[in-house]
Amino acid sequence: LNYRNYIALGYSRYFNRASCQGGFSKNELDYLKQQNISTIIDLRCHRSSRGDLDFVYDNYFQYYNCGLVIRLFSTSDDVCILVNEYMNIVGQHTVIRDILKLIADAPNNVLVYCSWGKDRTGIIASLVLLIAGVSKENIVKDYAMTECEIYTFLCTNHDDRIPDSFLHAEASYMEQFIDSFNRKY
Repeated sequence: LNYRNYIALGYSRYFNRASCQGGFSKNELDYLKQQNISTIIDLRCHRSSRGDLDFVYDNYFQYYNCGLVIRLFSTSDDVCILVNEYMNIVGQHTVIRDILKLIADAPNNVLVYCSWGKDRTGIIASLVLLIAGVSKENIVKDYAMTECEIYTFLCTNHDDRIPDSFLHAEASYMEQFIDSFNRKY
C-alpha cells in the first residue's frame, strides 16, 4: 500500500491518497480504520477481480467506484502526451465533480486510490490541493514523491508498450499539467 495523508479538509478530516494493484490486506484495512478512513474512492475503471473489494463487505467503509479513463499506451514518449492525458482526466467533468463532492461530503477521512497512485490519483490530489490553496511548488513536490513509491512495482511489472514518461512521476510533469490547467480553467 503506497499511502500518504497530507491535507486537512476541515473539522479534523483528512484527504489521503494511495495505490493498490490488487486488494487491500487485512492489515492495510486495519490501518485505514486506525486512520479513521471510512470513505474509499476507487478511480480505476475496471476491477481485475472481486477479491479486490473484500472491504466493501465490511460495513465500516463506504466504497465508491468513480472510474477515470486514462490511455497509457502510446507510440511516443513525449511528455506532452502525458500532460494531455492529465488534461483529458480533468475534462471528465461529471466524474471529477462527483469525486470532489464525495470528498467534500465524507463524514470522516477519505482515501482516493488507483493502480499506481500516480496519474488518476495524482490529478485528484493536485485538484484538492489547488482548491485548498496549496502552492504549486508543494503540489509538484507531492506528485514527485510518488516516483520513489512506485519504483519497485514498475520494475517488476514493466510493460514495454508503456512509454517511459508514463512510468515516472517527475516534477516537470506536474508543473506542466498545472500550467495547462491554469491556462484552461
